[in-house]
Amino acid sequence: KGRAAAGTTFRVGGFPMSGNSATWDFSAGIMATANNTTVTISGYNSGVVFAGVPFISTPSVIVTLNQGECYVVAGYTNTPANITGFIGALVQSNNPIVLNNGNLLGNITNSGGGQDIGIDQSVPVNKIGQQYILIEGNGSPQTEIPIVIAHYNNTDIFVNGNPVPIATINAGQYYMVPNANYQGVCNQNMHIRTSQPAY
Repeated sequence: KGRAAAGTTFRVGGFPMSGNSATWDFSAGIMATANNTTVTISGYNSGVVFAGVPFISTPSVIVTLNQGECYVVAGYTNTPANITGFIGALVQSNNPIVLNNGNLLGNITNSGGGQDIGIDQSVPVNKIGQQYILIEGNGSPQTEIPIVIAHYNNTDIFVNGNPVPIATINAGQYYMVPNANYQGVCNQNMHIRTSQPAY
C-alpha cells in the first residue's frame, strides 16, 4: 500500500477461527521506519499465548525498533484464547510503522476441512473509512463473510442502506456480517457503512 500504510495507530485483523489446531495461526509483523521507535501492542485477550519463547506476563507487549527492523508476534489456535483473542488488538507507536497481519493458515468455518492464507498490509486508523463495497468471492457462503473491526466505541454497522444498524460494537470488537446480505445475481456485492471509521 506504499506510503498510505505507514502510521502510528492500528487495529489487528484476521480470521475468527473456529477450530483448535496446532497449525492454524494468527500473526502480526511490524516494521519501523525510524530509529528509536517504541511499539506497544495491547487490548488483546490476556489468555493469548504467543508462539516462541514465553515472555508475556501482562496483556501488552512493548518493543523498541530501529529503522528497517521488524517484530513479529504469532500464536496457534490450540490455545482457546488465540482463536479470537488477538483480533482487534491495538498497535501504537511513537514513529510511523507498517503492519502486516492476519493468518498464515486459518479457517473460519466449523467444518475444519478447509484452510487458507488471510494476510494483508493494514492502513493506520487515520486512513480507514466509513463506507465499503465488497464483492463476494468464489468461496463457499461459510467463508465469504465480511468482518468489521471497530476502533471507536458505539460504532454502528449498517448494511445495504438499511437505516437500522445490524450491530453496534465497541473499540477492539468485531462483527461478522452474515453472507446472506450479499445481493445481486452475478458478482454479488454488499454495501457496509459504519457510524465511525472502522476496519
